[in-house]
Amino acid sequence: MDIGGRRVGLRNQSFDYAACLFSTLGMVAGPAQRRRVVEHAHRLLRPGGRFVLHVHNRWFNAWDPQGRRWLVKDGLRSLVTRSEGGNRAMPVHQGIAGLTLHLFTGREATRLLRQAGFRILEVRPVSLRPDGRLPFPGWFGWLRSYGYLLAAERE
Repeated sequence: MDIGGRRVGLRNQSFDYAACLFSTLGMVAGPAQRRRVVEHAHRLLRPGGRFVLHVHNRWFNAWDPQGRRWLVKDGLRSLVTRSEGGNRAMPVHQGIAGLTLHLFTGREATRLLRQAGFRILEVRPVSLRPDGRLPFPGWFGWLRSYGYLLAAERE
């Protein structure tokens, strides 16, 4: 990118690996902006480069009463306004208030990566267990997982 006649930023295809962890992508407001972040990760990777993404699972909220209320309200709001769902105002965490986090479905996260040009290598549901593993992921893993780790490759 050029600013004031100077080239700034990172060159295309500069890296072999990139990561976006701790649900950082969920802190980016708006679907177009999130897609742009993932497209920049794709741009920065060399062919065959690997990208690891972590997102929080929207459906995990079904496990607590407040989360269930939010899921219902969010779903209805999305239907009525035809707007994006999944944005939740988060409770105060480590003294930080007012944070809205986009919570993803596994399908939404994989679609976002594919739209940016990535090939999905693996989608691993993660849990709150100390080892992060989700026992029996095929048994309602989409509902039980706290989030997902996705590995993708630039073709």
